[in-house]
Amino acid sequence: MARRTPKDSNELFDETNLLGSCIEILLGGLETTSTVVVWIVHTLASYPEAQRRVRQEILQVIGNDRFPRFSDHYSMPLTMAIIAECMRLRPAGPFTFAHIVLEDIKVGAYDIPKGSPITMNIWHLAQSPSLWEKPKSFKPERFLTDDGKFDRKHEPFLFGIGRRSCPGESLARVEIYVFTTFILQRFDIKLAEGVPVDIGSRASATVSPDPYQIHAVKATETYF
Repeated sequence: MARRTPKDSNELFDETNLLGSCIEILLGGLETTSTVVVWIVHTLASYPEAQRRVRQEILQVIGNDRFPRFSDHYSMPLTMAIIAECMRLRPAGPFTFAHIVLEDIKVGAYDIPKGSPITMNIWHLAQSPSLWEKPKSFKPERFLTDDGKFDRKHEPFLFGIGRRSCPGESLARVEIYVFTTFILQRFDIKLAEGVPVDIGSRASATVSPDPYQIHAVKATETYF
């Protein structure tokens, strides 16, 4: 922008677009992923058996001598299923970002006029009793096939769907997986005294848990 000459005045990138891009990076690329990880830590601290199973798989596939790599997830269906269930049980984003309808359309029995903002209710898709058996229960097996493979097709559309899905989905999945496995490779985590399993939450750009504390104890191979 600083080097732009008068003849380049029709270029679209300006301070407004720069500000918008920065906001999208901070909210879409930082706030959402960090909130997901904070929810996962609380959930796994609340369900020690799930945490134990993840660490067992980590020791079998990754071991203690190297950092987790995202490519490891192909051999860790249980870990992927537990992460998916954590994200379903406590979705960080209750709605997708709104988009504008470009022309009059009809969806089912509803007429949606051009210019209408539309979004998707992620919370409903993740918590509806018509879509999930006992939706308030923590059941990672929802995302495992009968032969024990991770079934991603059953995930709620946490990143949206189609051409307008989250462009940072691939990066977010890598970060969530690596952070989760890195923490559990090294620590046994438990909720501090007085921290409830059904913790309260606060809504802003995302839905984040109320502040909480955990106890983290260095894990060893003799844990099992």
